[in-house]
Amino acid sequence: MATSGGAGPQEAALKIVGEADDEAARTYVFRGEDHTLGNALRHVLMRQKDVEFCGYSVPHPSEPFVHVRLQTTGAPARAVLDDGLKQLGGICDALAAQLDKAEGLAETRKRSDSQGTAFPGPGRALENARRLADRME
Repeated sequence: MATSGGAGPQEAALKIVGEADDEAARTYVFRGEDHTLGNALRHVLMRQKDVEFCGYSVPHPSEPFVHVRLQTTGAPARAVLDDGLKQLGGICDALAAQLDKAEGLAETRKRSDSQGTAFPGPGRALENARRLADRME
């Protein structure tokens, strides 16, 4: 078990908090995440028909945790979370494809116009989103 001084190697990336007998309401604590995941996941989950409530919080800015509270209309919260994570992963993949296409077009323009500038590409944030979606599957 990790000490309170920091996240140890055995500490899970996802912790589930809530009553074991109520599968429709859970709080998920994601380690190593922040508002980027919290807000995007909340948005995707709130669009699902089985979701009654979804919210997130970052308890303290110096701690790398985001808490996502999910309450469903009766469906198991875990199944709804899994669906939401898959949808979010699909959104990230579609965005990456669009950015790759735009970057390719910018490179083509740069070659044909020596004064053009290339699109810088998706950067590190997109790679982190892809990594998280892969980790959650």
